[in-house]
Amino acid sequence: MNTKSFVIASVGAAVFFFFYGFVANVLVLGSLFADMAASPMYRPEGEEMMGLIALSCVLQAAVLGYIFLQGREGKGWMEGVRFGFLIGLFYGSWLVLMFALMPMTAVPTLADFISSTIGYMGLGAVFAALYKP
Repeated sequence: MNTKSFVIASVGAAVFFFFYGFVANVLVLGSLFADMAASPMYRPEGEEMMGLIALSCVLQAAVLGYIFLQGREGKGWMEGVRFGFLIGLFYGSWLVLMFALMPMTAVPTLADFISSTIGYMGLGAVFAALYKP
């Protein structure tokens, strides 16, 4: 593994994932998630811990990037999209469990699944495009 390229790809994918999350979850789907904001499960608007959100993006990009590299076939950014789609499906299975256990509503949960899957596909594409062996 090329460590320098791995770090660059991880940072690039994390930056994409952070900004995609803002656009998708705040600008596009924010009104849909407004009902969930009243839930005691979530911090009130304005009290989010942005540093921890950014750290989560970096950790997800690095860990998923490492997993991606274990099976990498060198087929370019579309291979990263495929990988991200599979991660999105895995995340969706976790959402089904959370939906079964927590007071979540169906439409925002489905929107979270779709937007997160797109985000993971983008993360995979950016990582695959930036990583150079």
